[in-house]
Amino acid sequence: MEDISRIACFTGHRPRRDGLLFAPGEARTERLAERAEDAIRLLCAQHGVRVFLCGMAMGFDLFAAQRLLDLKRRGEVPEEVALIAVLPYPQHAWDLKQERWRRTHREVLQCAQDQFVVSSQRGMDAFRRRNAFLVAHAMYVVAYWSHDIHSGTGQTVRMAQQQDRVLLNLYDL
Repeated sequence: MEDISRIACFTGHRPRRDGLLFAPGEARTERLAERAEDAIRLLCAQHGVRVFLCGMAMGFDLFAAQRLLDLKRRGEVPEEVALIAVLPYPQHAWDLKQERWRRTHREVLQCAQDQFVVSSQRGMDAFRRRNAFLVAHAMYVVAYWSHDIHSGTGQTVRMAQQQDRVLLNLYDL
């Protein structure tokens, strides 16, 4: 991968963690979509970000990746902006219970310019390694984090803070 100063990653809560379902048409979802698209445009225009890493978890990760793909389709970010899927283990999609999220996962994988698998098997260590990979390879962390330090998103944010990454927490906006 290239210089991390041109790379951002997505991390955030799953559906229902704080009542947000990521449902199209839902007022909170629409506001979050606008904030995510604004953050992506800002990172591209003002900070030269050209790569976005997606941890591929249902909820904010896949939601934010969809926003990036929408912006690319509409020509609102530079053509060379890439999406890279970062999977915790090879069969990760099998664990997604809802068809909607499996479908989104497939779409994001199909549209991604590349993918990395950080562990050969399922387990908590695979998720920790995925989170560490995201932070190690990105200067900017676009998060939807409710400040719950006991969540996977909280773990990723702590890693980012320890490594002096720039955090854009859309939950706080």
